[in-house]
Amino acid sequence: MPTVNITAGCVHGCLYCYTKGYLQYPGDGVVRVYSNTAEQVAQELKRKRQRRKEPVAVYFCPSSDAFQPIPEVLDQSFETMQTLLENNVGVQFVTKGVIPERFFELFAKYPRLVSGQIGICSLDQAVASIIEPAAASIAMRLKQLTRFVKIGIEISARADPLIHGVTDTETLLHSFLDAICKTGATNLSVSYLFLRPAIRSSLTRNISDASLRQTILAPYSNRDSLNLRGGDQLGQPLPADIRRAGFDRIRRLADEFGISLHICGCKNADLTDQRCNLTQLTVAGREHLQRQRDDVAQESLW
Repeated sequence: MPTVNITAGCVHGCLYCYTKGYLQYPGDGVVRVYSNTAEQVAQELKRKRQRRKEPVAVYFCPSSDAFQPIPEVLDQSFETMQTLLENNVGVQFVTKGVIPERFFELFAKYPRLVSGQIGICSLDQAVASIIEPAAASIAMRLKQLTRFVKIGIEISARADPLIHGVTDTETLLHSFLDAICKTGATNLSVSYLFLRPAIRSSLTRNISDASLRQTILAPYSNRDSLNLRGGDQLGQPLPADIRRAGFDRIRRLADEFGISLHICGCKNADLTDQRCNLTQLTVAGREHLQRQRDDVAQESLW
């Protein structure tokens, strides 16, 4: 799936953001906006249409967030998404930001071409304010989930990262899944904190509460490493037995609430080959691929 970054850097300031280790990361508190993205996308669509290779959908944003509270960012995101949707190309996103009204109005016109995930790591606003200080409030994110469900957009919650001993207790998870269930969302993607050097440094540098910092980092003292599936990026996962027990607990609770659980196989390749649907296709996209498969099957009969 093609991807679009509206910016380099993100104002949400999530301490666990994997892009902190990227060479192009501009630094904490710095956001560089690509001011001609919509025009570039329009030109690319024209070229691909001439070759009959236009994409089914485009993912926003692998290295930032399309819904940062910066006017220039929101303008570029809106114009780029509008360009894609008006050309019958789907839009898929993951966000922890506040989504302005004009986006809901745009998406409501193209419900079969839009899908997304709303990141919510915990219902504990105090913890969220520490680890993702400038993201939307938890209440706002739940409200946005509810609204997407009501207008018929394929939407799911994304708990990534869960933090062992901080956000994954039985009581907190039960409340969390209850809140997700009440939005009407029926899918949840999850993974535990995957500790890369830049993330460890970010957590150590920015969490002033020594007890919280110790609780987060202590389980990673074994320094075991794991490759992300499909790449060569090393990181530290939680010990496998802790992750396995945590996922089993979440799965049991999700079943109680009628929520489908999707574990991130990229960061848990030693435990599962599941997908967390980070870049899941839209309804229209899946139908398009099914037609292609049917055409191939029909041709094989001849």
